Amino acid sequence: MRNVDLTSLAGIAVFSTSQAVADGISNRTLHTLTARRRLTRLHHGWYTAVGIEDDEHRHRLSALAAVQLMDGRCVASHHSALVLHGLPVHQVDLRQVFLERSDGSHGRRRPGVVVRAGRSRRTKAAMEGWAKPIPTVSVADACVQSGALHGPMTGLVAADAALRRELCSIEELHAAAERAKGHAGIGGIRAMLRRADGRHETPGETVTAGVLRGTGMAFEPQVEIRTRAGTYFVDFLSEKLRLIVEFDGFEKYANVEDLVAEKIREDALRAKGYRIVRVIWRELFEEGAVAAKIRDVLA
Repeated sequence: MRNVDLTSLAGIAVFSTSQAVADGISNRTLHTLTARRRLTRLHHGWYTAVGIEDDEHRHRLSALAAVQLMDGRCVASHHSALVLHGLPVHQVDLRQVFLERSDGSHGRRRPGVVVRAGRSRRTKAAMEGWAKPIPTVSVADACVQSGALHGPMTGLVAADAALRRELCSIEELHAAAERAKGHAGIGGIRAMLRRADGRHETPGETVTAGVLRGTGMAFEPQVEIRTRAGTYFVDFLSEKLRLIVEFDGFEKYANVEDLVAEKIREDALRAKGYRIVRVIWRELFEEGAVAAKIRDVLA
């Protein structure tokens, strides 16, 4: 096969077979380039020349391609809308793109794509490498839809992040839940919204807050504490117990300097009379693990 020039298509997030043919690339060449992994096939007749970074990146491109494939008849919804808006998707199978009808017709399924009817509000998302805004359901509707489909914690993780970034308000979340009245799982979503809190900075902190509620002990998130070494924010604090709980995702420790700074921070907090419990992802899903760590420290 001759050396195919993909320069004009490489700068486009997704492109169709017809676009490639217009650029001088035949169907047969598309198949060959895909087999050689110079292209990635996203849906029937839709490709990308962009290097796929991870599952969320692939889903973002697949969602964009699916919206274009439906040619204005659908908008991205559920977790697909969350991914397009850069919001976290917790415990979600990203192999399927979800869309919502814009024309009032019934939903349907096609390989890799679920299309549903709906009555959600609309907004748009932006993507690098794509000039036009991408139509999606509102951020509040996407949080509610994802929670109803995948479980309340999925919706709560997205809602906390959306509130923190001011992409929606708690009132808009409640309105979205009202629009979804009658859908399966909506009862759990209403309970979820009572816990939504934009002070949580990461999905791990949202899940930790849920686990801490299960211990029966009251903790306040993102509390400022002044020490001799400086002023610090802690993930969760029980002033009554003089106990700090920190979610340890490890992403913040990029080098030795970060570890040293964290050691100084922890020593300063202990000098103020606080006890510290650190929890990691695995412990959040082991029944009783976090409560046992707290009991051990308090003992």
